[in-house]
Amino acid sequence: MSDDEFEAARGEVALLLPTALHRAVESYRRFAVLKVADPDDPKAFAAHHAACKAALQHLETLAKLARWATDTEDAEARSDDAELARMVRDARTALERLPAHPEDED
Repeated sequence: MSDDEFEAARGEVALLLPTALHRAVESYRRFAVLKVADPDDPKAFAAHHAACKAALQHLETLAKLARWATDTEDAEARSDDAELARMVRDARTALERLPAHPEDED
C-alpha cells in the first residue's frame, strides 16, 4: 500500500467511524440489556456473556481505529500501521457483508 493509498484509507475510516461507533454502541446497549432466555441455563448465560464480550472487543477495535484515523504524526512515527491497515481491511470486509441500514437509504 502506497503512502497516498494509506492516507486515503485513513480518511475513509475517519468518515466512517462516527456512524460505525454509534451503531456499535447502540447495538451493544440493546443486546446487553436483553434477558437471557433462561437465566438458570448455564449455556445460555455463557453464550450471552460471550456475545457481549465480542461486542466490546468490536468497540475497542473501533476506538483503536478512531485514534489511528485522527493521528497526525508522520507515517514513520506510527508503529502500528500494518496492524491498523489490516484492521481497516477487515472492517471493510465485515461492512460489505452487512445488509443496508435503513438510515442509509435516504
